[in-house]
Amino acid sequence: MERNKFTIMHIEKYKTMSSMTKSYNHNYRRFTIGSTSPGKLYDNFNNVQLDKVNLDKELISTYDGRDYAKVWRDKFNNMEFYKTNTLRKDAVRGLEFLLTMSHDMADKVNIDDWTAANVKWLQQTFGKENVESAMLHLDEATPHIHAFVLPILDKRFCAKLILGSPSKLRQMQNGYAKAMEPFGLDRGITGSHAKHEHIKYLHGEINSIVIKAQKLMKIRKNALGLAESIHQYATRISSCLLYNKNTESCRLKFPIVA
Repeated sequence: MERNKFTIMHIEKYKTMSSMTKSYNHNYRRFTIGSTSPGKLYDNFNNVQLDKVNLDKELISTYDGRDYAKVWRDKFNNMEFYKTNTLRKDAVRGLEFLLTMSHDMADKVNIDDWTAANVKWLQQTFGKENVESAMLHLDEATPHIHAFVLPILDKRFCAKLILGSPSKLRQMQNGYAKAMEPFGLDRGITGSHAKHEHIKYLHGEINSIVIKAQKLMKIRKNALGLAESIHQYATRISSCLLYNKNTESCRLKFPIVA
């Protein structure tokens, strides 16, 4: 099967101090022993290979031991705008960017060059002063970066203006993909409406479809002269996937008949 070579960027919005602290604890591997299962680490560390934690690398830090919530509070307290204005309770206080790639490319990319390119893109896109942290994790199956960004524009918090409309988000994704092209990484399927929290489910759906497609190709290749790659097929049929927000399920508009 054709090697997957996608570049991946996911954005998480943080509106509470506790969510920022939880993210910091995970990204900086502040291990805590579970209270319900003595001696067992909390679930968010289940994928971590403990013998490789020493390989993780801090790429950007302005912390001096402070967690994300403390950094945010110190920044907020020193902002002139909020000495006379109030920040909305539901405002987005921080953004976390997960930057990674298809697992198939993990051994094909120079990680040092890749991390440098990611840091450069983050700082150029959001301002060097707003990129507070970037942690490279090499203790899980696929190398990835967690970056913490303060959504500050014109000296105030305004994540809505930074992230903007769906079209602006697509432009951001395109810009990131462009920066990753030198590493042989592609943009991925454009126009997909899949939500990140269902991505594993959707991968399963697409893999199932691809398997069916492979069977059909074996049967019909001689008759129809098919010369389409699996990746080309997955891209073509992505528009045929329907996502039901209420039931959190995904199905094809038209069933594949074997």
